[in-house]
Amino acid sequence: MENNSHLKSSVIILFLGMTVFSGCLEAILVPDEEFAPKPEPAMIFGVPPPFSQSENGLSRSPTFQSGKEPDPEKAKKGGALFAVWCRGCHEIKTKDNRIGPSLKDLFKRENLPASSKRVTGQNIRVQIRAPFRYMPPFPNLSEEEIEQIIEFLKTV
Repeated sequence: MENNSHLKSSVIILFLGMTVFSGCLEAILVPDEEFAPKPEPAMIFGVPPPFSQSENGLSRSPTFQSGKEPDPEKAKKGGALFAVWCRGCHEIKTKDNRIGPSLKDLFKRENLPASSKRVTGQNIRVQIRAPFRYMPPFPNLSEEEIEQIIEFLKTV
């Protein structure tokens, strides 16, 4: 009977030790974004990089990422499409998340919020057609409609 008591105590102590150790291990293996080193802009051939320092790290300018200024006609049509297909899950006026991440200033960011891929028109197309996480795909949208949504996202 006494051996059972020691066995139970040993199991409890082992369990508690493993729980504490796993928490410590996670803290060691999963870097805290706040303390992660932020890359410094480097000049290549005397030309400054196409991004600027912001309060949240590095961010790209809309002109650099999109390659050109947004097309106003496409952006207007894209805004209407966004209101129908995207607005229910994505915020565009604030950086607050809804069901999906906020898309405000998307083209000023380095990476897409869900997949962490670079912010490019092509990567947004992929996210709409074959989403990275919980977002549903939108096979019903034509390539032209997706391009219009992308042009709209450049303006918010």
